[in-house]
Amino acid sequence: MDAPSTRGLKGVFTGVQAVLRGLGRITAERRLRRLALLPILLTLLLYGAVIAGAVVWVDDLVRYVVPQPASGELRLGWYVLLALAYVVTGFGLLVVFISAVNVIAGPFYDSIAESILDEQGAAKDPLPLARAVLVELGWSLTIAPVALFLSVLAFLPVVGIGFAILNALLIGLALATSAIAPALSATGHAYRQRWRMWRAAPALMIGIALPMSLSALVPVLGLIILPAGVVGATEALARAGLLVKR
Repeated sequence: MDAPSTRGLKGVFTGVQAVLRGLGRITAERRLRRLALLPILLTLLLYGAVIAGAVVWVDDLVRYVVPQPASGELRLGWYVLLALAYVVTGFGLLVVFISAVNVIAGPFYDSIAESILDEQGAAKDPLPLARAVLVELGWSLTIAPVALFLSVLAFLPVVGIGFAILNALLIGLALATSAIAPALSATGHAYRQRWRMWRAAPALMIGIALPMSLSALVPVLGLIILPAGVVGATEALARAGLLVKR
């Protein structure tokens, strides 16, 4: 099978197709579905906790920062602000949520990646467990505080829209990097290689990020898209020769 294109528009299409192919394999293959099931169940519990927490405190925060007007057009504007606050907070919490899930589900996703690498005949050199956990925690601590900071700044009048857009881009970066992380870990690559992959194959990474970002906004599909991204991204990176240590 020919190596997939990772550059330009073709690279973007390769990334999109990789995630969709991974989604198809997760739903069709019992072995992969079993590896993905437990993390999904754990994710459901965390997902419920995150949503419940957001519902409880976002309303109180908006009321504290901008008191609800008694009547008139200002009151309508206040409800619009409340709706926007829920959306912005949802984006921020989604990144934090993804980081937490990656730490919990990491061993399962690593097993999925190693299985795909075996299929592709790619050489494996897994990071020691302790180092792999530290790498994942380090990545989470890099992304999560920035996401929360952007979420807070998104509440600012007018300029907040720009911070909300930055937060959405950060979600795409976090999701795509989560998809390639198990393959990198299984082939002996650590923290820096996650950033280097964005420089080495930016079009491919954008293609991976697009369907994952959109799917993450759909509750049920969002739960399946993480392991699906791992399957598709691992296969694409292995076929493109991007996992070879240089």
